[in-house]
Amino acid sequence: MSDARLAIGAARDAGAAKHAPVMLEDATILLRSAEQNIERRAYAAARRDAKLAKSMATDARVAAESASNKQPRATEQPLKE
Repeated sequence: MSDARLAIGAARDAGAAKHAPVMLEDATILLRSAEQNIERRAYAAARRDAKLAKSMATDARVAAESASNKQPRATEQPLKE
């Protein structure tokens, strides 16, 4: 589950809350589900949800990085012809 937590943190740091909010929320929900499954001693389900959370968070991070790379930075000037 720590991998999933780290992946969610990386996604947040990359701007997923702005650029991929649904994927980030889904990853967070899956992580909560994994934690609840641990409490219930449903270890296989916890592992499944944690892996899915990590994957979803990674996708959110990639989407956020891609979206932020497409936006011009404040220091960039438009090209003049």
